[in-house]
Amino acid sequence: LVHKERHSSEIKQICLWLGGDFITGYIHEELEESNHLSPTQATRFAKEKIITAIKFYLEYGKFDRIIIPCNFGNHGRTNKKPRVSTGYKNSYEWMMYNDIADYFSDNKKVQFIIPSGMFAYADLMGYTIRFFHGDSIGYGGGIGGLTIPLIKALQRYDQQQHAYYNFMGHFHQLWQATKN
Repeated sequence: LVHKERHSSEIKQICLWLGGDFITGYIHEELEESNHLSPTQATRFAKEKIITAIKFYLEYGKFDRIIIPCNFGNHGRTNKKPRVSTGYKNSYEWMMYNDIADYFSDNKKVQFIIPSGMFAYADLMGYTIRFFHGDSIGYGGGIGGLTIPLIKALQRYDQQQHAYYNFMGHFHQLWQATKN
């Protein structure tokens, strides 16, 4: 797709968001028996696939820069209950992202953004973009679904740091809203 779009546009950089939930840890007791891979095995498997993808983009993508914002998900935590202030310290994915960043540390084309909190911010083409996993947004199946709590949360987040776009993956659905 990038090569196709380059016929009409100049594309020098790519943003590869690693949004979390690359593994399913033992966050529920039954997963200790039913998971195909243990959390450590799954982390190693995901790490190998992500490194392969980044190498592919470096070799064939002809990009000057690859920006990689990273968010840990709720499935890759080391404990059964989510942690807020120490979530990153208890995440297989956060560890994996840092290992991958170490792997590419000598390559100046690759820039990792690995926060110790909920948000990763990137400046892309002059716009501040917020990336977050989204498991902190709850709606309890209410009328209107995710929309109302998400809009309220984004307004709160913008009070801390404004973002022109938000990318969230936890709910596995596309929802686009425009700002006035």
